[in-house]
Amino acid sequence: MSARIIAISAPPGGGKSTVAASLAERLGAALVEYDAYDKLTNLPPGEIAAWLKGGGDYAIVEVSELVADLTTLRDGGTILDRRTGKDLTARALVILETPFGKAHPALAPLIDSAIFLDTPADLSLARKLRTFIAVNREDPGPGGHARFLGWLDRYLLNYEEITRPAIAIQRERVLPLADLVIDAANASLDEIVEQAVTFLVRRAAKKPKP
Repeated sequence: MSARIIAISAPPGGGKSTVAASLAERLGAALVEYDAYDKLTNLPPGEIAAWLKGGGDYAIVEVSELVADLTTLRDGGTILDRRTGKDLTARALVILETPFGKAHPALAPLIDSAIFLDTPADLSLARKLRTFIAVNREDPGPGGHARFLGWLDRYLLNYEEITRPAIAIQRERVLPLADLVIDAANASLDEIVEQAVTFLVRRAAKKPKP
């Protein structure tokens, strides 16, 4: 029996990693995170900014290794979990954490359902900054808080040139293709997971039996 792949997408800081992990635990599903395969953000910021200014075509984003692993899981096989370094065996459901949802042409054919966490950009940014600040307070590292402030300044510059336009493209392409849009600004983690579970159960019930 083929596994169903459920994509969870959101803006940066929108909670997709937390929701995907919680949903996978709730449903006993395998969890696959796009970040473990990501090559795009390893490019120089200037190249990423130029790609976005040119329209940010998702089709040129390299996902062949992710597609291969998802195909293996869908077909009942086992892959190496890049998060843990352990084997990850196919289950009835695979939760895929990805910024692209069904908007990436190589991923779309594999995705059974796409869920988008609709989080305002200002709230997403505030959550990101609070996370960064908490980590810095716990361990300032070499150079202490002064070094962190320099890093934060660069992050905010990149936010203007990269993250903000990337969010705009995501809302234009990913959100309209979502099968379920959740108002993540006005719901707790438990409420979001419950909405997702209810949707998936109802959707599965409507699927014709093989």
